[in-house]
Order: sequence, then C-alpha cells, then structure tokens
Amino acid sequence: MKPVFIIAFILFAIQVSFSQNQFNVILEDSTNAHISNSVIFSEGNYYILSGTGNELGIRSICISKVSEEGNIQWKEIYGCDSIEIWEGWNHCMKKSENNIFLTTTIKSINTEKNGFMFFKFNENFSLIQFPVVEYNTNWKQCYNSLIDNNKNAYITGVYYDTLVNNYCFFLSKYDSVENLLWQQTLTDSYSFGGQILESHDGSIICGGEQSNNGNSKCLIASYKPNGENNWYNFFGKGSVQALAETPDSCILACGGYPGIQTLTDTYYDGCIRKINKYGELVWEKMYRNYAGHPTDEDWILSNMSVSSCKILSNNDIF
Repeated sequence: MKPVFIIAFILFAIQVSFSQNQFNVILEDSTNAHISNSVIFSEGNYYILSGTGNELGIRSICISKVSEEGNIQWKEIYGCDSIEIWEGWNHCMKKSENNIFLTTTIKSINTEKNGFMFFKFNENFSLIQFPVVEYNTNWKQCYNSLIDNNKNAYITGVYYDTLVNNYCFFLSKYDSVENLLWQQTLTDSYSFGGQILESHDGSIICGGEQSNNGNSKCLIASYKPNGENNWYNFFGKGSVQALAETPDSCILACGGYPGIQTLTDTYYDGCIRKINKYGELVWEKMYRNYAGHPTDEDWILSNMSVSSCKILSNNDIF
C-alpha cells in the first residue's frame, strides 16, 4: 500500500480591498505564536493579531504591522506578569469608525479568577482603553465581540453553568462605559458562540456550535438590541467559523462539514450556508478537494474549512 498523503488547507480570504501586491512573509517571534484569522487592512498596511508569550513566557497577545510589500513595520506584545491574556477566534479584532476593538479573556496566574478585557486602540494603534469586566471565579471564555453603531459592546463565547453542569453559549451586551445591560444564554446542551456581526437592521447575529451526545451542529442565533431573541436554529454538522450579510439581508455561515468519517479519522469539507432573516436555510454548498476515497490504496485528501468570506460588488462570494 502506498502512503496516504493528507494535505491540510484552510480557505483564507482577508476581508480587505484587492491589491496587486503579493507577498509571503514569516512573522518572526522569539516565543511560540499562532495567528488567528484576525487581520485589518488600513491605510496601506495590514495589522495582524496573534497569540504569543511575553518575556516571562506568560500567555499574551501580539499585534504586528505589515506593509503592502510584506515588510514588518513593528510588533507590539501586550502582556502582564500576573495574568494570562487570550485572544479570541477568527475575526475577533474589528475596526469601528476610527477605532480598533477586540475583547480578550484574562486568567489570573495566582487565583482562580478570570474575566474579559476590552482593548481599544485609535487609528494609529495607540492603546487608549483596556477596561476589565466580569472578573470573578466563574469560568468563561470570550471568542468574539463587536461594537455596534451606538457604541455598545457585545461579547459571545462560552461559560460554565453550575446549575446544568455544562458549558453553554452566552451573549452579553455592555454600554459605552462597560456596564452590563443584559445577558442571554442557551443551556440545553454544550454550546458556544464563536462569530458575531451586526446586521443592517440592527440585529445581532451569533454563530457557533451546539453539541448533544457527541453530535455537533452549527448554531446560529439572532437577537434584537434589547436582548429579545428573534430566532435560533441548528444546521448540519460542525461549527460556524465566519459570518457575512448578503445584499438581500440573508446571512452566510461558513465553516467545515465532516464529509468523510472513517473508524479513526474525520475529513472535513468546506461549507457555506445561506440563512434568511427568519432563520431558515436557503441553500448550502460543500466544497471538497481530494482525489480518490479512503477505501482506495492511494489517495490524496485535503481537509478544508471556509474561515472567511466577503461579498463582492457584483454579489459574488469570495
């Protein structure tokens, strides 16, 4: 039998304007680092968020500025000697008017306390605010956040609910001075919120995953600004890794779908679903990239995941 070659691909599309400049550059770091799909393009430069360690080896976040030609302009590590700082997931760093915003999870090194820290930068990436909220012993993790048009902040992720003894989805809203306005949760089974966007009608759309007895489904939920739930629904398998709104007020939910499962492995197809404003499935498309089948003696398989998408001016999906 010939060896099986497994090639991992991630469909990665930076949500920026197209440029003729192309480059492939390694962002060197003195400590272990990984880059989430959180990239902002502003005034001819890319700003890239990554997780790393500070000079003490404590978990921190890092932002690097890279020119259109691929030259690294600067790198700044934001860390502390008493807390770990964890970045969120794909698209967790966002641009709001002239400010840059992201929410991190902080964990005390010496106690069991954890909470959320807002990072607010001006357009030159000078840190202007870093308030902390919900700093207590209740376990929780922020995966994504946004600031709406009224400067309110929304956070989604997962928390441990001691009443149901499970890890559950949450969506919290804070005003402009970080006062908690409301929080909504889903506690039926294991779930989390990983992606978030504000639709044109002001609704807050969350995408994530719900799992029951090992069967995972894509979770998508819509909320009004006052916290009232418009709808929530579950689709297929896997989790949501990116969200986008179409010109006809539908939602594109992107991610991976377990297309082929063997006794020992699961191989994922790329997946995009279109959901209308009532939470109903319009269509779903799978994107598979392999030659052969696991039952063949020699085959090449690519694990695929759609982790970002952009609606082009002609309404095509990129």
